[in-house]
Parts: sequence; C-alpha cells; structure tokens
Amino acid sequence: MGSDPTRRFAYGLTIEHNNTRFWFCSRSHIFITESLDLQKNIKDVIYFVMALGSASKEQLGFDPTVRRVKRSSSSKVKTHYQFTINGIEYETLEAISIYKAKFLLGRANHVFKVQRVVSDELIGPVFVLKDLWLPEGAKTELEIQEDMKANINKVHVVEGLDATDFEKHFVAIKYCEIVKVPSMTNLSELSSSLFRHATDLLNCSLHNWNHVLQHIEHVTQPKSLLLAACKRCCGELQFLV
Repeated sequence: MGSDPTRRFAYGLTIEHNNTRFWFCSRSHIFITESLDLQKNIKDVIYFVMALGSASKEQLGFDPTVRRVKRSSSSKVKTHYQFTINGIEYETLEAISIYKAKFLLGRANHVFKVQRVVSDELIGPVFVLKDLWLPEGAKTELEIQEDMKANINKVHVVEGLDATDFEKHFVAIKYCEIVKVPSMTNLSELSSSLFRHATDLLNCSLHNWNHVLQHIEHVTQPKSLLLAACKRCCGELQFLV
C-alpha cells in the first residue's frame, strides 16, 4: 500500500495458532474481524479465499487507471507507472516525492516527473504529476487556486495587485480529476458483506469499497528547468507536496 501507486486497498488474512482474522486496509480506515477459531470456522476461511480467487483486479483493490510497466535502460530494467488522466496516458520518469505515501492512512502523496506516452513512445514536454487521496468533500488544489484567483481584491483591495499576474506566482495545474472506479459509478458495488457480523458468507461477494477518501490526480507543467530537475527546490515543491 505504501510504495505501490496501483493499489487502492488490500485484504488480508492472519492466523496465529487457531486464532484467525480477516483484514481490510484502505487509505481512510482499517477493519479487522473478531477472532475466529480456525478449526471451528474453517468454512468461513474457505469462503474468504474463494471470494479473493474469483474477484477482479479492481475488486482486489487495484486502481484501473494506473498500470505498472517495465523499461530497459543501460542493461537495467526499471519499473515505471502509467497514469490515465483526462483520457491521456502519462508515464513516470522518476519520483520527486513519495515519503508521505509510506503511511497507510492519509493522503499518500506520490509526486512524479512524467511524460505523455503514445503507442508506447514518450513524447512532448515533461510534467509533474501528483497522485493523492483527499477527504471526501474536500476541495482539490485546482479548486483552491480558482477560488483564490476569483477572490483577489474582492475583500481587501491590495494596491498594485493585478489578478492577471496570478499564474506567475503559482504552479499551473494542467489537468485535475477525481479517479472514478466501479464503487463510485455503480452504487450496487458498495457491498461490504464479507465484514458484516452474523452474515451468511455463502451469499457474500467481494466488492469494491467506497472510500471516505477521494483519489485525486493532477498534472502540472514545471515553471522552469530548476523545478523539473532539482528535487530540493523547496520553494516550488512545498506547494506540490
């Protein structure tokens, strides 16, 4: 969950002696079942494993808008990620910041340098992509920027402040979207029966969970080569991070 941008959530199973527990881990919450006796509740374990075995990648917690690819460079094979944003695919070139993503709960910020990919070829300028989770109902950074721009000089007039100069002082966000997955587009996918107490597991199926946190991706274009090349450019990267 911490280092893999393709994961939205994960299921788990732990067995200690005969004490068995089922786990559900996402960016916003963790569920753990009460302890089950493995000898007495073996059917529950079998149903759980069968549900995992018949589930789709999305139902297992993988993000359908992100995929892992391999690139060969100087006799070395490196792992890259391709993100689909606004219908356009971008491939990561290198990570700028991933330290916050090591925490299971929270925003899980990933910041990458990316380039557009067409027919498996990298083309066009280098962009900065920020992949994160926001609390449900929270504004995206693009919405916050637009609010700030709209409210310049509306409350306290600042002499010499020109709203048209706004873009000179902020990173320009090219695209910003909330990632849509089955549980957000189809309400019938909201079943969490597998973790409900006193429910017959024979009638349960494994479905995506509608997270309290929203998955956000946005792409920005570096203002200068310094931002594109320097990982320690604190003045610029603090806004991105």
